[in-house]
Amino acid sequence: MYKKFRFIVNCINLFAAIFLAFSMILWEWMQQPALYLFYLSFLIEFFTDKKWENFKFERISLWCFAVLLIYILAFLYIPFEQTSDYFLIVINNRFPLLAFAVIILFKVNNLFKLRYFLDTFIVTSLITILYLALYRVGIYEFILSENRFDLFNSARIQWINSHTVFNFYLNIAIISICYILSLSWNKIKRWEKFYYFITSVIILLAISISEGRSGFLMMILIVIGFIFFELYKRNKKVALFIALLTPVFIFGLVSQKERFSNKVLENEPRLILWNTAFDIVKTAPFFGHGISDSQNKFIESLIQNQSKEFIINNLNNKILDAHNQYLQSWMEFGVLGLFLLVFIYIFPIFIIEKKIQVFTFFLIATVMFQSVFDVFLSGIFSGLFGFLMMIILAVPNNITNEEMPVIKMNRSDMFE
Repeated sequence: MYKKFRFIVNCINLFAAIFLAFSMILWEWMQQPALYLFYLSFLIEFFTDKKWENFKFERISLWCFAVLLIYILAFLYIPFEQTSDYFLIVINNRFPLLAFAVIILFKVNNLFKLRYFLDTFIVTSLITILYLALYRVGIYEFILSENRFDLFNSARIQWINSHTVFNFYLNIAIISICYILSLSWNKIKRWEKFYYFITSVIILLAISISEGRSGFLMMILIVIGFIFFELYKRNKKVALFIALLTPVFIFGLVSQKERFSNKVLENEPRLILWNTAFDIVKTAPFFGHGISDSQNKFIESLIQNQSKEFIINNLNNKILDAHNQYLQSWMEFGVLGLFLLVFIYIFPIFIIEKKIQVFTFFLIATVMFQSVFDVFLSGIFSGLFGFLMMIILAVPNNITNEEMPVIKMNRSDMFE
């Protein structure tokens, strides 16, 4: 009977994780039910599986302790800060990453498999795009209206999420498709290849018409990167030739997009945020200012040096950040904070099994690139980043159909 109960708890935790993967494309408040269900089911599982009995210190543990250290630094800096205005806000925003570090430390149950989550990213992306285009915009409007792209983006903001999270999630789906096809091309059926191809086209088109520059540029780099990887395995000279032409190709695609025009880039608010953050960094580059003091100095500098219009448009949110995780960590904890951030990003590439290194590399590259434009340790990206690290560091890789398990128990176990 106890084994049956454990199995049920394990199943609930797995389904909660898949539900969470599905919901992570949505606004943060929409993710909360899935997030709490996953945390609660893991907490119950922690005791039913007696996870502490199987704990052992591994290289993955170093990554978990690095996340914990970043969290602890916030507390260690409190005595040296003038205020604690933003401490609780930021700590709360970073809690999901810490929670996932604990889950990684004690491992997920044996029912978890990588393929479940990659397919969830892919299916969710496809459903979301079709939901917006065919239902929220309407098939008639989407096909015939000259403003179809504006209608699509307006519906996305209202019903799904910002372009930053939306594009990032879709790029994860593209990485998932490329990785599945790269590793199991000769093992999957023809209809599956067709499905992945059509889905890829739909996702690429969705990112192309969506707002934002970083997601669009990262999409190009991911596709070209996988093409280079596959060519390099077969013909290194051709691959290197393609690599030389890549900058020209990217420049040609980017130059056709209005969002990359000089006029738009000159008015990019992030440039002001980055310059302001770097000015704060230069006042204490080695030790930083702590969470609250750095945030206060950052906002005070913006208020003093920017126009009233900029303040009205961008400071309506009290916790406006640098929109750059590297600068944000550097402002807060100095060189140590920056080192820990880079360590958290690149260390997984060197400790996971060889079979998943390619997927991990592209995933980490996407996170590191996106970190130039957003913060990944706080807010909505905190949970998403932690979840992605979980499936890399704690979930077994079963990427081919032949290895897909069936969730079942022996009859004797069910009634023992």
